Amino acid sequence: MSIRSQEPILVHQLLHGYEDGHRLLSGSKKVDGISAKTILTLSDLSGQSGNIQPTGYLTGYPLSQIGAYAIARTWPAPEMSRPGCVWTQTLLVDFSDLVSLDDFSLLKLFRRPLDASDTFSYDNSLILDNKFKDNRIQQLPSRPILDLMEALYKYPNVSVFAQIKENFPVDEIAFALWLQQWPKLRRNFRFCTWVTSDRSRYGDQFDLQFVPSKSIFLGQKRNEDEKFWVDFVTTSNNNMDNILNVWAKELSPTSENNSLTNFLWRFGAEANYGRADFINLSLAWNVLVSASYVNIEAAIEVAERFTPQITSLTRQVLKELIHFSDINKKLKKSVLKYLVDYLHLLEGHVAEDDITKIAQIVWHNAPKFIWTFFQSNSLFFQDIASSAAKLMTPESALQGSKDDPWLFCYALEANLKLANSSSVWESPYPILTRIVEILNKHNKINDETLSFMLDSESKEVPSVAINFFGQKAVDAVLERFDCNKISDQHIINKWLFAAESHPQLLLTAVDQCKVKNMRTLALIASHVKYYSPPLSSARDEWCRAINKAEGELGNYLWQFHSFLLARAIIGVSPEPAVLINFSFEPLHRNLLAAIIDTNAWKMIESVLPEVSVWSSWDLAHRLRVGVMQTFINNELSPKSFIELQIDDMTFKKMVMIAGFSSKGISYLEKVLEWNRANPNEASCYRFDIIRKMVKKNIRNWFS
Repeated sequence: MSIRSQEPILVHQLLHGYEDGHRLLSGSKKVDGISAKTILTLSDLSGQSGNIQPTGYLTGYPLSQIGAYAIARTWPAPEMSRPGCVWTQTLLVDFSDLVSLDDFSLLKLFRRPLDASDTFSYDNSLILDNKFKDNRIQQLPSRPILDLMEALYKYPNVSVFAQIKENFPVDEIAFALWLQQWPKLRRNFRFCTWVTSDRSRYGDQFDLQFVPSKSIFLGQKRNEDEKFWVDFVTTSNNNMDNILNVWAKELSPTSENNSLTNFLWRFGAEANYGRADFINLSLAWNVLVSASYVNIEAAIEVAERFTPQITSLTRQVLKELIHFSDINKKLKKSVLKYLVDYLHLLEGHVAEDDITKIAQIVWHNAPKFIWTFFQSNSLFFQDIASSAAKLMTPESALQGSKDDPWLFCYALEANLKLANSSSVWESPYPILTRIVEILNKHNKINDETLSFMLDSESKEVPSVAINFFGQKAVDAVLERFDCNKISDQHIINKWLFAAESHPQLLLTAVDQCKVKNMRTLALIASHVKYYSPPLSSARDEWCRAINKAEGELGNYLWQFHSFLLARAIIGVSPEPAVLINFSFEPLHRNLLAAIIDTNAWKMIESVLPEVSVWSSWDLAHRLRVGVMQTFINNELSPKSFIELQIDDMTFKKMVMIAGFSSKGISYLEKVLEWNRANPNEASCYRFDIIRKMVKKNIRNWFS
């Protein structure tokens, strides 16, 4: 047996004997009334017949009221005048000191009084020095010990009686059996090494009692079902359980292997049924320690025999389960249930590597539990869930959290790579916002993230991306998608719709000539107000963009040209002549051909000046009036007017419109003046039209 402690132990003593009756004669400690009565009773002769050996006998029993265990030796006192008198010295060892006893040293403290006058020394307490060991235990016969162990632990609910012979070392054998017990069992164990009648009283059952002979045992016919007899005289050598043999070997102080004893001392502290727990604890040792391989199912079966459970044993089984489980194989349902049911017992008792293994096991076998762990108030369960998150793919994380999408965010906190999938960005709007916040907090939101967002089909992603990435998001959309593809038109339109609340982002993309396709440029225009002020007061971003963009407008012709022309007419553009030169002719041509986009016309019509009722039906005329007045009122450069991309017939009609007002004539005169300074043979015909109109109006004024 291993040495538990070498610290000295304080031992109190009491002496009982005859003085006008059996009574307390001396003692180093006062005890309460209940304990005093128990001691008085058990210190008297244990029976009414038979001869006690001069060396006496031992009695051991607990005194729970004072938290001490009593070990008493009773000697015959033939020197007394009354027959049947005895001396009994009772040693009181605190329950807390029982753990320190591992040899026979305590028995050396017994001393029989010499006579009736030799009682005063028992008023003093004793000191047990644990440094000097009494190893007589190794000389004891093993056969009786094994037989008694078998009886005590295979029949835990009855009193065990052993028949002995003269000179048989019953005191040492009984004390050895008591020593091999774990402390909690020790302090509840009752034994007596010489009785002629059952010493059990009022529910305080004696576990082990030795009788000199069955024939003189009084009351042996009563309650026979509560007794088990071990007869050392007639017993034969039986094959004992391996566990009993192991424990018997560990009783030896020279034993170097005390694994069973240590196991029982460790887990017996939580056991609640005394002797009845020995077999189950031993089976647990056999499964968890002795066997070369831990059979988890067997370990669980043994651990569940204890009611209530032994927490430390359950915890040990769980650790073995975790250690020996193959994460690539499914656990049996019973094993998985045991793990989940008692997993909380491991909180604060496992290392980080164990948490990782637990996460692997649970995620592989029952991933649904991981999501409940995320919501636990326990940091332990949260750590398991976070560790499991590192095993997830974006798809598995989304599937597992489908009933509560917010749980995905918990997983993302632990594994930022879960955002690397377009599927993730199909989540509801509040979740998307939280995902971005998490990535941003960890400085993990980047171009790759934006790429996955662009791949998403969610209607909510564009606004989230634009709110966070800003210009980068808009530029990425315009760079990736081609408006010439019908499928891409829908995607671009979705993103541009989200950017409507940030028009400066769209205008910046236009200004930086990020848009290479004319249809895309037109699509952007559909999401910008025509009266939006330009980014610069000196130039119009739309003018730069239309010079760089290529391709046909297709169905966007009316909408885009109306947008640009409206900007020019209302004067919001610093370069109206460029916009007029680009947009007037296509719109005018379509009006002449009665090709009209109603919605686009409404936009341009809202900025055109009113005309006479007789002319209002001619939409092309109204457009010419609006454009001509823009040249006149804004005094646009004569060069831009002369070089206006329209046919000469339309140009002549424009000049005629100017001729109806003095301000228009003044503008035409400025055009002629510019021509004189900048003669241009290519435009001679147009200048002739202007001269005739100016000359005609002058003649009319003087006539």
